[in-house]
Amino acid sequence: TQNGFSFKLKAVIDAISFYDTFWMQGIIQLLLLWGIKWCLRFNNWQLLKKILVADMVIACLMNIPFTGVGKASVAQVQSALNKSPKGIPLPILAPIKNNIAGTPDENSMIGDWSMYNKQIGTAQEVPYPIILKNMRAYFDKDAITGKENHLDKAFIYAEDSAAATIQLLSFSPQQMELNVQSNKATQLILQQNFYPHWYYSTGSDKKELNQYGINFMSVPILKGETHLKISFEPTIIKYGMLLSFFTLLACCIWLLTGSFKQTSPS
Repeated sequence: TQNGFSFKLKAVIDAISFYDTFWMQGIIQLLLLWGIKWCLRFNNWQLLKKILVADMVIACLMNIPFTGVGKASVAQVQSALNKSPKGIPLPILAPIKNNIAGTPDENSMIGDWSMYNKQIGTAQEVPYPIILKNMRAYFDKDAITGKENHLDKAFIYAEDSAAATIQLLSFSPQQMELNVQSNKATQLILQQNFYPHWYYSTGSDKKELNQYGINFMSVPILKGETHLKISFEPTIIKYGMLLSFFTLLACCIWLLTGSFKQTSPS
């Protein structure tokens, strides 16, 4: 019920900002590392198990607003999720406004269906899993004109639709390949939030995608046939992940060596 403890807990956690959640998770993980070190130092394996279980419970509670926990049975949630296509399907080149939407009951239980239909684009602002300022500006009718025209287009389309035909060859979350046949120079519009590290190539040269309008991306297309590759290549993020991994590895080694020194006979 809406007066129950789980509903109230959801309401409290849902009101916490992303940055507050990130900060709280950081503190929890620091306490977890300290607890692991303490348990290893004194060989207290029972307490270590309890700490790990507590950490998993807290992590689940932090994500309660984005799940059907407490609202529906596991079978009901799974039944709704089973309607999502398997794997990574090739997105359809159809108007975004026609993308399949979930029922109000399903959206209330598992979140907006645009997160599960595996098609690019949504006809309304979806606050989760991510909110971008330019996305909010796009859906603000007072800040943009012609929004309905974009919803009448596919997630990728030619600015001069009568001049070009598009064939999507392959697709993954970080890369897509397509053929474009155009009878004049134009540009492709990718209805995806403009973000760094997106590149396109028509051969050996690789260039960054251009910004189009408030928040879309575009690629210039020459007259004739063009084989185009669009990819997301966040090199700096990959280096950051490697640095984070080796830092974590160094911390684990330090914790283990420290615990062995404390427990070794003098």
